[in-house]
Amino acid sequence: MERIYDVLGLDWLDSRSVLIFLAVFLLIADVLKNRAPKNFPPGPWGLPFIGDALRIRASRIHLQFEEFAEKYGNIFSLRLFGARVVVINGYKLVKEALVQQGEDFTDRPSIPLFDDMIGGNAGIVMSNGYPWKQQRRFALHTLRNFGLGKKTLELFIQDECRYLTEAFADHHGKPFNAQILVNNAVSNIICCLVFGNRFEYSDNQYQYILKTFNEVVYLEGSSWAQDVIDFVEIKIKEHRETLDTSSPRDYIDAFLIEMGQNKDKDANFSSRNLCYCTIDLFGAGTETTTTTLHWGLLYMIRYPDIQEKVQAEIDAVIGPSRQPSMADREKMPYTNAVVHEIQRMGNILPLDVVRSANRDTTVGNYTVPKGTMIMPLLHSVLNDESEWETPNSFNPQHFLDQDGNFRRREAFIPFSAGKRVCLGEQLARMELFLFFTAFLQRFTFTAADGEKPSLEFKLGATRCPKPFRLCAVPRSQGQNTAMGPNCPATSTIGKMKGPSVSLSYGAAGMEEETKEGKREEAEGVKVDPVGGLTDGLNGVADEGDVGSPNGLVGVRKERGVSKERDDNLYFITEDMESVFSALGLEWLEWKSTLLFLCVFLLLSDILRNRTPNNFPPGPPRLPFIGHLHLIDPTRLHLQLSEFAEKYGNIFSLQLFGQRTVIINGYKFVKEALVHQGDSFSDRPSIPLFDELFGIQGIVGSNGKPWKEQRRFALHTLRNFGLGKKTLELYIQEECHYLSEAYADQQGKPFNAQSIINNAVSNIICCLVFGNRYEYTNKQYKTIIQHFGKILALQGSVWIQVYNVIPWLMRWLPGPHKKIFTLVQNVYDFIHVRVEEHKQNLDPSSPRDYIDSFLIEMAKKKNTDSSFDLSNLCACTMDLFFAGTETTTTTLHWALLYMIYYPDIQEKVQAEIDAVIGSSRHPSMADRENMPYTDAVIHEIQRAADIVPLNVSHMTSTDAILDKYTIPKGTMIMPTLHSVLHDESIWETPHSFNPQHFLDQDGKFRKREAFLPFSTGKRVCLGEQLARMELFLFFTSLLQRFSFSAPAGEQPTLEYTLGAARCPKPYRLCAVPQ
Repeated sequence: MERIYDVLGLDWLDSRSVLIFLAVFLLIADVLKNRAPKNFPPGPWGLPFIGDALRIRASRIHLQFEEFAEKYGNIFSLRLFGARVVVINGYKLVKEALVQQGEDFTDRPSIPLFDDMIGGNAGIVMSNGYPWKQQRRFALHTLRNFGLGKKTLELFIQDECRYLTEAFADHHGKPFNAQILVNNAVSNIICCLVFGNRFEYSDNQYQYILKTFNEVVYLEGSSWAQDVIDFVEIKIKEHRETLDTSSPRDYIDAFLIEMGQNKDKDANFSSRNLCYCTIDLFGAGTETTTTTLHWGLLYMIRYPDIQEKVQAEIDAVIGPSRQPSMADREKMPYTNAVVHEIQRMGNILPLDVVRSANRDTTVGNYTVPKGTMIMPLLHSVLNDESEWETPNSFNPQHFLDQDGNFRRREAFIPFSAGKRVCLGEQLARMELFLFFTAFLQRFTFTAADGEKPSLEFKLGATRCPKPFRLCAVPRSQGQNTAMGPNCPATSTIGKMKGPSVSLSYGAAGMEEETKEGKREEAEGVKVDPVGGLTDGLNGVADEGDVGSPNGLVGVRKERGVSKERDDNLYFITEDMESVFSALGLEWLEWKSTLLFLCVFLLLSDILRNRTPNNFPPGPPRLPFIGHLHLIDPTRLHLQLSEFAEKYGNIFSLQLFGQRTVIINGYKFVKEALVHQGDSFSDRPSIPLFDELFGIQGIVGSNGKPWKEQRRFALHTLRNFGLGKKTLELYIQEECHYLSEAYADQQGKPFNAQSIINNAVSNIICCLVFGNRYEYTNKQYKTIIQHFGKILALQGSVWIQVYNVIPWLMRWLPGPHKKIFTLVQNVYDFIHVRVEEHKQNLDPSSPRDYIDSFLIEMAKKKNTDSSFDLSNLCACTMDLFFAGTETTTTTLHWALLYMIYYPDIQEKVQAEIDAVIGSSRHPSMADRENMPYTDAVIHEIQRAADIVPLNVSHMTSTDAILDKYTIPKGTMIMPTLHSVLHDESIWETPHSFNPQHFLDQDGKFRKREAFLPFSTGKRVCLGEQLARMELFLFFTSLLQRFSFSAPAGEQPTLEYTLGAARCPKPYRLCAVPQ
């Protein structure tokens, strides 16, 4: 910055003043950009840049909107999705907006996620203007041609009812989850219409496509889109190849014919739009009706008296000998009322699909400018207390008059209303009645023994019941004849012939009352962040995330790793005006207050992060993010060396949201970790590691638990052979297996990394789990791969950003989320091994580390110790991780260096031939007689530099290092890279030179600055094992093979930097000597 100021003649400016001015300018710009127009609907006070994002609890957003409506009125505004959003509540105002002023609210808004996925104005659901009108008109016309509203469609639904009830009958009254079968059946109706055929319930490819619609697909993005697009494009291609323009079979055929005839480019009859229109019809015609029927079965289980009344009416009107038909509906008012009440209470689209004002307009006396996003809340309509007698209870009487006749209700609009009303409403009503009555004609539905299905929900694009199991009990032998005289005793699912069927965008309903007329929100629910703006998707529940509009999130279960934590998600309940009023500060103007608040936060950040007296120097930092903008995670160790040249060997940066002191060079690293080891022995709190592991294990723990676990691990590993001949025999045996695996390659090119990983990990497995794993074990190979990915991800920029702003990043999608899944998979693997050990534990004869830990747990059961199952998993993971990846990476570098320096490889082999020969395995006793080989191994460790940044330390007391004062609690990074490349210690630090470890007589010499395992109180506890493994594996490989690059390939010495510094993938040839 100083150089720029000099060039511009602004050298009188101070950097901090400029940063403060810039921040205030941006804040003022945000305020001006987002100021509300005159007479705009009121709403809560939004935060700069992010608006009301932190205010929203996505898992209960429709309930929050009700609460806002009570405070601000039935029309209010929020700042969401980067724009102003007007939320409309209650039947009266929703009808005014969507029906009476329907022309003003027909557009769909631009939402970045959807724009990225479908590329703009495409499909039916989210398109606008002339293309939308043309596609909607064409879809309605085509669907009617293929049976919508006609008897032929009813016959095909009845046919699918038969297949579905037979599939239910196959369960013989035993518990099962009906959702998948119902989904298959409902989707087959829209498939007949769109694709021209139904799919068998056992079709694996189709099951996969249906499954993707049940996942939170828009959170994941492209992977869902591509899977479904590929499926649809295959169907379109098949239709093109067999198209007969004189006899269209379904929607796709009709669209292809229209493409050939309609030359109006603006109508958007293109291959791309055919794909997106088909996805719209397929998705909307599947998920929503399925979800409504799923709610229907749940309500029948919860209200068996209502189920009995429906069955009595079915028996009286239809009987057991024929299938239900649409003609029966007029004679079955109670059943019709129940189906409608299911839709109302099911409330599957509580937020409707968002709209946009296509002109300046007014609603409820408020001005709504053109382009404003509109959310007409169907939840508020279907639960409107001025329209429904008992809006929060399941009550079929809502749709019955005093004489028991069915009555229509104006406020029943589960399919929305106005110009954008669901075009498949007619099909949905037909499907719901026929499927529902077919179910209850043949079965009585009950909960599985000991289970009580919950009325709690998962909120995604639709509001779905949480998974539940039911029992479909045949009502009586005589009543099972409704499927016709030729119905087989067991299910035979065939292919349905005949004309195609029509589509449904589904039905929405409302929420269940749980006590005294007040809704309970569902626990632990995640949601699509677009708040139900998409069709046919559901969220994923997390246990224990109990929401309260005035509270904090308490105990949450994240990917199976249970721990208490503050989620930093505050639900703001009072706006600024209320605060001012309560404090008697009504005279304050809110914009001035906002400007003052922003400046205050900036000054607070500067004061909070000001350097203590005599603190190590460092580059200028930015507010809030510190030095994140200066860091390149792919070469961080090299950057730290560059900073050291400018600021000295002890300098400071703000990393991971806190001040960090970087220590460079052997002299200062030794001073800190050895001479002042007690002051630098703690581990810091790093957000990512706290989330993943807490303060458990060996590597990341502190104080008494760390000392207790480190002492126990060292003692136990020694008992099982660490440093003894027995362990050497295990390693020699594994060397034999590894060499045989190399020999199987017959000198052909291959990547050796995975095989080395398997071999090295088997040594720690023998100590920890009591057994080794075959190289072909798929489950174990997957776990090993997970470790590699975890290492790589730890060095990514996403993880660095996570550690700076964890409160935001934990809610955002991105690659950083993957690490949680990988760690949980490893935890699950370890947990299974622990459970196996518990089942066959013999306290008198422990077999390995896990047995010993379980025995120690029993001894210290009622004491204040760190011996518990959770810590056993964490400690096992630490040992497994440290005993696998680091030695593997070193050996991988070793083979690469041998390929790069064949003269060194020949010298090592000559020494092996002279000392060991070819008739026996290398042993540790040989090392003293092999100084050159020993020197090469040490130089590999030095040059490979696999943990260049070391593991971070933290000061446990105030300390002084060189001339600088370092306060207690400061993070310390003693860089091993600077030690292993210290130009004052090593003769040629940047070259691969085994002479570093040989004296003038060719004998091995130790070097004080050789610290690849770190030093001091936190030195790697597996150092002895690693030295043994490196010598035995390395000499065994070079005893049997000569290593070279494949013809035409030259491996690079470039690296990837994660938690370890690893060589880029390469292939080699292992040629037997």
